Amino acid sequence: MPGTVNMSKDQLVSLIDNVRINGGNTDELEKLLAEVDSEGPARRAEPPRARRRPRADLDEEEETLLDRLSREVGYLFDGDITDGLLEEIIAYDRNHTLAEIKGECQEAGLSTSGHKKKMAARLIARTIPGANLPQTVTPQGRCYEEAWRFLIKEGEGKLVHGTVQSIDKRINHAWVETETGYIWEPETGEFMKRAYFYETAKPEVEAEYTPEEAAILVVRTKNLGPWTKEERHLFLKGER
Repeated sequence: MPGTVNMSKDQLVSLIDNVRINGGNTDELEKLLAEVDSEGPARRAEPPRARRRPRADLDEEEETLLDRLSREVGYLFDGDITDGLLEEIIAYDRNHTLAEIKGECQEAGLSTSGHKKKMAARLIARTIPGANLPQTVTPQGRCYEEAWRFLIKEGEGKLVHGTVQSIDKRINHAWVETETGYIWEPETGEFMKRAYFYETAKPEVEAEYTPEEAAILVVRTKNLGPWTKEERHLFLKGER
């Protein structure tokens, strides 16, 4: 389940400045700032969790291919990349071009993030009974927090809550649509073209929020979403 977060006073002041610069109405946010002042300092929100990296005492050059694949995609095979699996992944990589592997992943509804061997492992996992098949995007959880934080930091675009297509089911997800026509995807922390995202993830949009609306809902509900229709109606004027 998504965690809870409180905006700090500095974050709220920064958001008000961004909204004012862009010509938005800051009345509601200034009311929230007054409440923060009256209630005392807000607890600082925790920064996004760092993505998993090799141990500090293990230089990237010293990490073997087996170790790297075990770290990156070992979860697909119950956490273990055997020597046999490694040989199969290497052979798949060697016998297919990047375009071919990406195309196969797209057809299978798998993520195309990462290097060739990582994508090859996802494809191979589909052929192994009982393997932990990957999902196209992060299930409900940190995607809400990371998408919200990205939107607040940028001060523009739209926070989108909805569902995306996984291998055999739809899962809850959050992402950011920028004003320049790109999608910021929390799973990879990267931008992608909107048309590509809609073609591969097949999203169904349930709600969209401006930075101001997203900030108000987090402060009012004390959670990062997804927010119910009742919460939107209660805290946002002119709720759609």
